[in-house]
Amino acid sequence: VQKHEIQRMEQLRKSCDERRSRAEVALHNREMACTSLQTQLAAEYEYFEAFRLQASKEADLLREQLAYQRAREEHLQKRAQAQKQEIHRIEQLLRSQDERHSQAEARLQKRATRSAKQLAEERQKFDAFRIEASEDMARLQTSTGEEIDSLREQLANQRAHHGASDSSGIDWQFRDGDWHSFGADATKQVQSTYLDFLGGRDDTIDINYGGAARRVCFRTKTQTNLKTRTSRDIRVKLGHPENWTEPPERLLVQKSCVKHGVECKDLLRAAEALIESTSHR
Repeated sequence: VQKHEIQRMEQLRKSCDERRSRAEVALHNREMACTSLQTQLAAEYEYFEAFRLQASKEADLLREQLAYQRAREEHLQKRAQAQKQEIHRIEQLLRSQDERHSQAEARLQKRATRSAKQLAEERQKFDAFRIEASEDMARLQTSTGEEIDSLREQLANQRAHHGASDSSGIDWQFRDGDWHSFGADATKQVQSTYLDFLGGRDDTIDINYGGAARRVCFRTKTQTNLKTRTSRDIRVKLGHPENWTEPPERLLVQKSCVKHGVECKDLLRAAEALIESTSHR
């Protein structure tokens, strides 16, 4: 009987151990489920808090936008009211201006009538003055053309005289501190080429004097040593005064039949060419 009782007790103990093991496993599973549920609840709570904060921010933004829209509507209403007042003021001003414009048109019509008469009289005077000025200009052009032709003839005679005289009385010089003469042979070569230059030909000549080859340029009035490339100023001395006794500006003012002095630009250019060619610059 005791053996049977012991066996029954053993079986009961084993059964209790199995139940306890199953209970522990079930408890562990429940704890895991609770932990997972707690984690899920925490995540859901965080999501809810973030959603609540976002909703709060959006609500604040909407309230700000609503306040801005209300303020803007109030501003637009005030602006519309001010514009209505401005339009009313402008309408009054336009009516006043229309009245003044009508009065001004009447005055201008009277003035236009008087001005038309005065304009007709002034036009007649202007036509008479234009005819007189045209006659004066024709006489001036004729006189100026004769003076230019005379000056050109004198210049041609002077060039012909220089060409026929074989450089008699002409001395080409270069500056080296003071002015020094080229010498008779070099002066003859330079003067011959210079007369060609005045006729529209070459403006340079290569000559040899003083034991060196040199290039003379009449356009720049310089001579250049072809070996050392040293440049010096040159001039031609004709025996005339180096300066005019009268300023060129006074010599170039001509008198005609008109009431005031007239400066002829063509005569000025011709005289400047003459001054340039004779080295009186």
